[in-house]
Amino acid sequence: MLPLLGLFLMPMTGVAQDASSSPPVIVRTSLAPQEGAVIGQRVALNVDVLFRDEMPRPPRVAIPDIQGAQVFRFESQGTTLTDRIGGEPYTGQRFTFAIYARRGGMLTIPPAEVVLLDRNGDVTGSAQGQPMSVKSVVPAGVDPSGPVVATGELTLAETWTPDPRGPFKAGDAIQRIITRAASDVPGLAMRDLDLAPPDGVRAYKADPQIDDRMNRGVVTGHRSDTITYVFERAGTVTLPAITQPWWDLNGASLKTATGAGLTLTIAAGPPQMKAEDPKGRIPGTRWSSWPALAALGLGVVAMATLFVAGLRRLHGWLGARRRRFAASETKAFQNLLRACRGHDPARIYQALSVWRQRLSPAAEPRLTAATAELERALFAASGAPVWTAEQGRALADHLTRMRGAITDVTHQDIRMDLPGLNPPRVVAPPGYRFQPSGE
Repeated sequence: MLPLLGLFLMPMTGVAQDASSSPPVIVRTSLAPQEGAVIGQRVALNVDVLFRDEMPRPPRVAIPDIQGAQVFRFESQGTTLTDRIGGEPYTGQRFTFAIYARRGGMLTIPPAEVVLLDRNGDVTGSAQGQPMSVKSVVPAGVDPSGPVVATGELTLAETWTPDPRGPFKAGDAIQRIITRAASDVPGLAMRDLDLAPPDGVRAYKADPQIDDRMNRGVVTGHRSDTITYVFERAGTVTLPAITQPWWDLNGASLKTATGAGLTLTIAAGPPQMKAEDPKGRIPGTRWSSWPALAALGLGVVAMATLFVAGLRRLHGWLGARRRRFAASETKAFQNLLRACRGHDPARIYQALSVWRQRLSPAAEPRLTAATAELERALFAASGAPVWTAEQGRALADHLTRMRGAITDVTHQDIRMDLPGLNPPRVVAPPGYRFQPSGE
């Protein structure tokens, strides 16, 4: 009987051993192209994460920094994969990273870092890919000192606003927008353009605008650079042309995209008013009055500055005053009286504890006797009397009378609001110790 049972269990044991020998997660890494890449060309690093049987949730995958290269991953839906490994079904996703070499030679790509997640998105573990290496070549004529664009297609266009055919005079401006687009190259991988202005022209550059677009797994990078030229004086000015060299992967040749510059004739600006020209005066004024007007303007500015500074100081002083009052014994006692108006002994005891902390230790024996009934209502194990609103009012009256002896503050000194900004002056008789209720 036992030999027959052993024969029956042998196939099942073999299946269990095969399943246990198959890893639950497999990470595969590959490159495209594997060789022959030139500097600036997109090299796809594919990271396949496969789960035995099913994938509970797409993992998080990252590539550490690579010396001498830029790494991009464009947010898009990962490619779903299925495979059979060791006779077991696997399913998972492919994550693709774009690597752009910024120097020639061998690049070492560290292992991909994979964070495994459960169905709820909680981390359950981690895994790693395999280290890779790829060699990039610098073609003849290519300058590797700056970002190199290697692509199958690149375009460069520029627009001018206003129309450059119109007249211009000193003080006018013209805006130039240069837009570059390249396939398989993100906008951030394109170099900055040399937009230095000629003499007599000021140039103002805006931050570049990046607009990368993904279509069926292929990215097309767009970068727009805006520069505004302001003409300072009359004469002839030449706004320089700009160039974008790039390596054509299809033709294996070096090409240059160019944006033509402009040559403009700038007319003189309108004549400025002179002090001796009576036609340039403002009606009703004399040139001798301008110093007085300037002094008046400076005075107004100074007064406004002082006013704002005064408001800030007043705001800070009021804030400090409120904070002092909130931390005072008077404020704590006001809160205690409010609590005594209700019938919640826990709230009364909490307010009492705050007030206790702001009194002298010498007041503790009297407070212990005065609050014994409150503590019995709160902490008695059984048979404790129910605390009533009448008891709360009686406790408030008793503590108010006792407070006068403890702090020298009478019932009339207890105010339920903040003290005024300018309280009346109080002259105390000799030997009388006065404590302001607002401090």
